[in-house]
Amino acid sequence: MNESEKKRLALLKKANRLGMILPKYLNRLMDVEPKFETAKILDSNKIEEMVINLNGNNKEIIITKRASKRNPTVIQETLKMLSQELDSDNYFSINKLQELWFAELNTFFVVANYEKIIEIDGDLFIVHDKEVKNGLWVDLNEEYWTTENTTNYEFVYELKIWGSEWTNKLLK
Repeated sequence: MNESEKKRLALLKKANRLGMILPKYLNRLMDVEPKFETAKILDSNKIEEMVINLNGNNKEIIITKRASKRNPTVIQETLKMLSQELDSDNYFSINKLQELWFAELNTFFVVANYEKIIEIDGDLFIVHDKEVKNGLWVDLNEEYWTTENTTNYEFVYELKIWGSEWTNKLLK
């Protein structure tokens, strides 16, 4: 099998995998944001290019915010501070799809719906600007600790923001 055939086979495998798992998530995403139905979907070449750009971008400036799921005020406030950046066309995906699928659409919906979005696949979602220089993800983790022979746990949101434009907005 030559290199061209290998690439074609890899693309077919990705397309097949996406075809099997996307329906499970897309309807739920459309319940949160109906514009997913008409959103531009990036092709696999663009996604690969984006991943290369992400891995090559200097992410020296990263801001991390954490908050208990019971009191996510800091997450809500931070997303609101980025509402101008999110109220434009960006790239969006959820964890289970991010190697296969990104939608290009106005991402303002994440400000009010981040909890619902995370519930869709039980993990994180990711937003990148169209230049792939700025972005964020919101994740939900269960954290454990032991005190006095008792194991405790709590669900915690973690918000990471990167890129000088978006982080500078928060540092002002």
